[in-house]
Amino acid sequence: MTTQYETMQRADHATYIRASAALKQARSLNDHGAYEGAMLQYLLSRYLFAPLRGPAAADASPERIDAARSTLPAGEDASIGELFLQFAEEGVAGNNPDLRRGASAVVDDVLPAYLAAIAAALHRHRRRAHPSRSRWSGGLSPETSPIQQVCWYAMWPTSSTAR
Repeated sequence: MTTQYETMQRADHATYIRASAALKQARSLNDHGAYEGAMLQYLLSRYLFAPLRGPAAADASPERIDAARSTLPAGEDASIGELFLQFAEEGVAGNNPDLRRGASAVVDDVLPAYLAAIAAALHRHRRRAHPSRSRWSGGLSPETSPIQQVCWYAMWPTSSTAR
């Protein structure tokens, strides 16, 4: 995001500010233990930043959105991923180029980031739940849900590390 800021056009400044503010909010929520909100804000920053990345590799379509929806984990709360898929559907249905670009970003960037974070957290949670594998728990308490681990491990450095 910082590299793009240095070369952006003046007209793109407001978009950059919105995306940057969402990322800052995500870090703040993460630092305060509000992991679900942090993940939502982190993914929102990726979504908002999409128009500044340039043209999408492929346009979003209802078929691509349906295919992306089929990758959501069954039996798990995937409401955050579903929210972004609804954003994509809205973007495909309209004529706003930024929303259409956002729809492509959901399929190509936002949802894959969400799925990678969820998969990593669920994997750690399952390993930690097995008594013989407790040494892999990373020091998180047994009460820590997989979703809470998403931002902590998979998204960005914590407040104790360099940003």
